[in-house]
Amino acid sequence: MSTKTSASLAVILVIFLLVDDVKAGAEDVVWMTRNVDNKAKRFTSTNEELKIFCFEGQHPSLADFWSSAALKIMFDDVDDEFNAFLGPNTTSVMQADTDHEGHWLPTTAPGFQTPRQKGLTTVRLNPFEESSCIGIRPKMVSSSATYTVVLQVYRINYWLVCTTLVGVLLFVYAPLLCRNVFFHYSTGVFVGVAFSFLVLVYLVQRKMHSSFLGGILAGYSLALYFMTSLWANLQDYIVEHHVYVVGYVLAAGGISFAACYRLGPVQNERTLNLIQWCLQLAALVLIYVSSYYQAASFTLAAIVLTWSAIPDRTKSRMRSWYQKG
Repeated sequence: MSTKTSASLAVILVIFLLVDDVKAGAEDVVWMTRNVDNKAKRFTSTNEELKIFCFEGQHPSLADFWSSAALKIMFDDVDDEFNAFLGPNTTSVMQADTDHEGHWLPTTAPGFQTPRQKGLTTVRLNPFEESSCIGIRPKMVSSSATYTVVLQVYRINYWLVCTTLVGVLLFVYAPLLCRNVFFHYSTGVFVGVAFSFLVLVYLVQRKMHSSFLGGILAGYSLALYFMTSLWANLQDYIVEHHVYVVGYVLAAGGISFAACYRLGPVQNERTLNLIQWCLQLAALVLIYVSSYYQAASFTLAAIVLTWSAIPDRTKSRMRSWYQKG
């Protein structure tokens, strides 16, 4: 056999293996389409195989400003566990799965493992992305794991509508809220409870005999996983330990209220301006994140900001011109 013939056979063999791998990978990819919206698909895994589900987005339009999409994963056995990997395509998902196998610590960074509630996990997808994929690899606790995957596409997500309205109203009424006594005390109590939780986390970190910066750098993945798991299971924690949760909130809230009452409402005009600007900045952020069509939401936030910068006299003239016209 000549050298050219051997080289040709080797090239053909490599191409055959590559095509075979692509076919094998394509068999584990399921495309969820909006044409079969809310139609459940059931799968049974007898080993820890990776199954990838992909969703093809749509072209963004103002009519779909508040649209959203979500992929719900429901396991028949609530004790079954799995790893989920997010990515824009199948290649990134498989790469995230490969990288995850080399880590001993769980991570919740985008594209890696995500925490789940018992029996149900909801993965929010961007309906305007070209494609979104999520890989599911069950952790075999029993002989098999059966789960159901449902794609839900909402033309109008009312949570997003409420977020937009809250953002606009908060921006408009920020000058009044920052000077309101009730808002002053309620915000102080909320900040006090949240700050007390951060102090509690700091004391636990000190108990572990690690420096502040070293604890952040070394325990980033573990801390992030703990926080997201806590948020995902917040309802269970409140129900099971409601006495401790209520006592902690009442104690921290009482101390915060006493501090706010002792100091009194803010009187300095410059401080009030800073509070107003912070509220308006938070309002603009709410408007921006209230839609997956980020170009439109950014434009809406810019319009609100520009309108607030126009002097009142100019606004009055514009209204009079509009009424005359």
